[in-house]
Amino acid sequence: MAKTSVAIAVEALAEKLVGVDVTELPAVSGSDNGKALMVSGGKWAAGAIPSQLPAVTAADAGKVLTVNAEGQWVAAALPEG
Repeated sequence: MAKTSVAIAVEALAEKLVGVDVTELPAVSGSDNGKALMVSGGKWAAGAIPSQLPAVTAADAGKVLTVNAEGQWVAAALPEG
């Protein structure tokens, strides 16, 4: 019986994987909802995506996002003029 093209492709892939370490992804559950896959300590882990933007509230309405003198993102009033 002749091998199908799929069987040939699987065998070729298997040959390329000989000696390759396979790393499994971490187990997840419902408590991981909203987390992202990232590397921690050289291993895959589910974690919270760090926030790059400042926290804002309704008191910041009308402000714009800008960078302060320390190089950090902040909400600030629009410049007048």
